[in-house]
Amino acid sequence: IHSHFAPVGWTSLKIAKALSVPHVVSFYGYDYEKLPYNQPMWIKRYCKLFQEADVFICEGRHGASILRHLGCQPEKIRIIHLGVDVDQIQFYKRVKNKDCLNLLQIATLTRKKGHIYTLAAFKNAYSVCPNMTLTIVGSDTDGIRDELEAEITKYRLQNAVKILDAIDITMLHSFMSDYHVFIHPSCYTEDRDCEGGAPVVLLDAQATGMPVIATKHCDIPEEVVDGVTGILTPERNVDE
Repeated sequence: IHSHFAPVGWTSLKIAKALSVPHVVSFYGYDYEKLPYNQPMWIKRYCKLFQEADVFICEGRHGASILRHLGCQPEKIRIIHLGVDVDQIQFYKRVKNKDCLNLLQIATLTRKKGHIYTLAAFKNAYSVCPNMTLTIVGSDTDGIRDELEAEITKYRLQNAVKILDAIDITMLHSFMSDYHVFIHPSCYTEDRDCEGGAPVVLLDAQATGMPVIATKHCDIPEEVVDGVTGILTPERNVDE
């Protein structure tokens, strides 16, 4: 049995035991820290889960360290990096005119994606590079779009920044071809939500030939090579 997310693993314990089959559990994001932090009953449940399930999969070293801290036996942890098929993704050679920079962020509108820091950094850079643009793509699952749009209005960036609800996923890579740099400043939230691993969209962007500005958050440093395929900064550090 392969359980995706820890709560599914918890509910599958009895099934795996009844069938006497191996049980693999993959952790992804909120189940790393947000769930046990906000619902302490899960701390005890995790102990039972780690004891009875056979293997726990995470995306990188940071995720593995969280599982060890939660009490998972190191010998049960397996790191399996996420990937994209670069042979199926077109590489676009971009031409950037002087004093022009088109930035793109594609991420669900949740606080851990750091959109508010994207806007703050863009505002600072825009004052010296008025030909910049920023496009944000993402569904508003956390109800923060109004807050972001208020910031855009406050900074008087209506002509430079736009927010789109979604794009056709089959057109993702061609959509990216119109932009120079992908930006994704993920961060921990007050309720300990985090990426856990790293967003796959960072791999998509790099595969199209687009460098990435992101943060040293969770396993992002295992997807974006600092100084080679992008620039990594501390979380919430708008100036950087």
